[in-house]
Amino acid sequence: MAIYYGDGSNSNGSSDGGRIVQVKQSVLKGTASFYGDYDNAFTVITGLTVDITPKDNNNKILCQLNLHGSMNGRYSGIRLRRDSTEDFAIGNADSNKARVTATFPTNNDLSYHGYVLYNTQFSYLDSPATTSQVSYQITMNNCNTNSVILYVNRMHEGSNSTWNTRSISTFTCTEIAYT
Repeated sequence: MAIYYGDGSNSNGSSDGGRIVQVKQSVLKGTASFYGDYDNAFTVITGLTVDITPKDNNNKILCQLNLHGSMNGRYSGIRLRRDSTEDFAIGNADSNKARVTATFPTNNDLSYHGYVLYNTQFSYLDSPATTSQVSYQITMNNCNTNSVILYVNRMHEGSNSTWNTRSISTFTCTEIAYT
């Protein structure tokens, strides 16, 4: 199925690769918290899901995450999930190592970890090969212990102080024409 553009060209032409077809974004302005689960049961971050229906099964979907958060520990990871079950953009298996899309940065000095709001970002170009709706989700987990609490858009330390910030996190999926 060709997509026709205002300049008279269409998505079947040889020079149309790279055009933006559509953009969908989820913005999480609130906060979330949950316990990390050492057995790799990654938790969906509610509010960071994007549903997109590709216009052509040859097109690509560029997934971009900008996530803020904190935790009361270390060693957490993020996964990009497609259609509720497929953690497809993760590192290769290697013994007991956790397979993630991106790591969530933490403070090496655990005595001050609760006073820092961290940021992590990633981009991944997916080829879903469909014109049916695709649902992309962001999941998170602590890969070391069950006793870690993960926070999104807030610091672990919760005092009512001006230095204790709240942020937003964004997840954007862009369909790109591919010929």
